[in-house]
Amino acid sequence: MLVAYCYMSNHYHFIIKCGHNWNDIPKFMGCFMTSYVMYFNRKYLKVGHLFQGPFQVRRIIGRRDLESTIQYLRNNPVEAGLVSSKEVDSYRWLYIRKLTSSGGLGGIYE
Repeated sequence: MLVAYCYMSNHYHFIIKCGHNWNDIPKFMGCFMTSYVMYFNRKYLKVGHLFQGPFQVRRIIGRRDLESTIQYLRNNPVEAGLVSSKEVDSYRWLYIRKLTSSGGLGGIYE
């Protein structure tokens, strides 16, 4: 389940709920990066690598860790000077799963 993402000019962040099956992450990221590079190179008539190095994975443990990670992701475009803090929620390349009416992140803790 995609929880959040933020696409920046030189990197990106995904927060993905994958349960206990960590073995699926490299396969998913490999498919994602290959597909995106092919799209980008075709669109902009480029060849070769687009990403500098391998992706990194960090396990998020518990609600506080998830919320602080989402906040870090949300602040990334502000810190990079791409948008102001007032404009961050309308940043085109930021997605955060909507909160439920009870204030929790729907489906994340199930």
